[in-house]
Amino acid sequence: MTINCTLAILDGIRRRSAAMVSLLACAMLLGGSCLGCRSSESSGPSRIIFIVVDTLRADKNGSSGATSFTPHMDRLTREGQEFREARSAFHFTSMSMASMFTGLVPSFETGEDNGSLPTTSETYCGMARFRTPEDSACLPGQLDTLAESMRSAGYWTLGVVGNPLLFDPYGFSQGFDQWIEVGTIPGGLFRTGSQSTHAEERAGDRINSAIYAALDQRPSDHFFLYAHYLDVHDWLLRRHGYKHGVEVFDVFLGELLSDLERRKLLEGAVIILTSDHGEALGEIHVREPQPLHFGNPSYDPVLRVPLIVRPAHFEDSSLPIRGRDMKRLILSLLDPREQGERVRFVPESENYFSEQKYQILQLGRWKSFWSRDGSHRFLVDLRNDPAETRDVAEANPEILAAHRSRVDVLAEELSADPRSLFQDLSDEDRARLGILGYLDENASRDD
Repeated sequence: MTINCTLAILDGIRRRSAAMVSLLACAMLLGGSCLGCRSSESSGPSRIIFIVVDTLRADKNGSSGATSFTPHMDRLTREGQEFREARSAFHFTSMSMASMFTGLVPSFETGEDNGSLPTTSETYCGMARFRTPEDSACLPGQLDTLAESMRSAGYWTLGVVGNPLLFDPYGFSQGFDQWIEVGTIPGGLFRTGSQSTHAEERAGDRINSAIYAALDQRPSDHFFLYAHYLDVHDWLLRRHGYKHGVEVFDVFLGELLSDLERRKLLEGAVIILTSDHGEALGEIHVREPQPLHFGNPSYDPVLRVPLIVRPAHFEDSSLPIRGRDMKRLILSLLDPREQGERVRFVPESENYFSEQKYQILQLGRWKSFWSRDGSHRFLVDLRNDPAETRDVAEANPEILAAHRSRVDVLAEELSADPRSLFQDLSDEDRARLGILGYLDENASRDD
């Protein structure tokens, strides 16, 4: 059972109704039994630090050739390795993180006439097919999560998040001994005038302060830390450019690394830095997508993400890594091996994106797009057209047909019956979406 020892260290840290019970339990159990049932310390790294930079593209840190000044991300790359072909599982945070936590494909599929599920409190994590009347959380409790696996392996597990789509009670805290939510959810729908204020409440310095306070009271130096930063995501809300948002995050990353070094916790730690999705910044494609990271359809500027591992632990960093591979990739670090031997990680090549308006399948160099209303379909060759500007469907009918057959199979395998869903989008969920810019005052987007 997870005990949420949420620290009231910032005005922006959201308190739950059971906070006092949790704090009392932690006070009694902090001596070691607070960690619950777990094995002795594993043979894996002393610490694993999993950093997710919301909305960070793969091509916008300095080591990727961008003009951004990112010395701390560049340092991680220099001291480790970077996977250049990593892609998120979805263009939307809750779907993407659910996939990284569970190793499963997020889906809006109904299995009926290319239909898609509505956006509700039960569907926007992409795991509705696993829900039951007794277990109807957005991320159902029956699913085994990365944090649960890390805790079972003997790690103290700490999660610090600034994205309200990940706040309780939707299941993302599952498996964390301590779960800290930085920022607030407004009482009503998001209003334009308050955007900057909410962005400040969840800025990287607030995330770092929460991490430092939790580490001050850590029960063990053998821990798994998941930290989710919003500084890049909030580039528009903060009214500055995307590049500036990347550079702002890098400053906070440097401060975190310095604090870990001061505590002598950086040595022996593996740092994994990635993103939940990227961002469209005006690129031209076969068909125009929705703006920013709203997908429908999702092209590589939204799907390709950085993936840096420091120090280097894997044999081949040229392999394509999917969002759902993240759980297995991190857990592979725990396997006993000879000192200095690198892990051989072999991902699958298939990547399926189940959006509300599109079904998208990538198999190696080929990526097909299918509108759910049947009005159009197209095929791109990522090897010869990485910008995804040319439809080559007519020249490759066999490839297109093979993709369609596979999409039909996946749509059935990943489907949830919409008649089994009971909740509409709640007012609080609308506020969660609104504070991130996904809703205006009158309507919601379909992503």
